[in-house]
Amino acid sequence: MDNIKEIKSVTFILENCEFIKIPCGNFSKLDFIKVDNECYNFECVIEKLDNIEYHPFANDYSPFARLTTFNDITSIELEFVDDTKKSIQPVWKGTNTINYC
Repeated sequence: MDNIKEIKSVTFILENCEFIKIPCGNFSKLDFIKVDNECYNFECVIEKLDNIEYHPFANDYSPFARLTTFNDITSIELEFVDDTKKSIQPVWKGTNTINYC
């Protein structure tokens, strides 16, 4: 993605309407590579817990534990420094609540 330096935050929207919003400064690696018109490869390393906004549905997991315990990211929302947003939908293959991708 050409404008990755313009990203302010990344929000992981999870099944059950939970979300985890992470400021861009918390990532030591954040890469989006466009595969084709509809697909991106997303890689990231989250190192800091500062200022992470987490809204759980009904669990006591930390944001990191929530992301690593369940495979249910339904979309990734990028918020840019100009306050515009872009939503990216991951490929979903699996059950209603588990994404094997």
